[in-house]
Amino acid sequence: MSQSQARAHSSPPPKARFDWADPLHCDSLLQEDERLVREQAHAFCQKELFPPILELHRHEGFDRSLFTRLGEMGFSASCCRSAMAARG
Repeated sequence: MSQSQARAHSSPPPKARFDWADPLHCDSLLQEDERLVREQAHAFCQKELFPPILELHRHEGFDRSLFTRLGEMGFSASCCRSAMAARG
């Protein structure tokens, strides 16, 4: 039997399970301190941001103080810090 015939008769590989909590498997790439930051951000957003944002969305409102609170937690422009540090 040739290899192509053997492949045709073999069973298909098992399907991978989709992880809705981490669809890109990013958690496996994080170090412990990065996981702590992620957990801290998630807890803050669930407790402090979600309730007022839900109400603001329902009534088409905007609250600038939410961005101030994010900045106080250190999440403002966190994605830009490494680029800014490289510039000197």
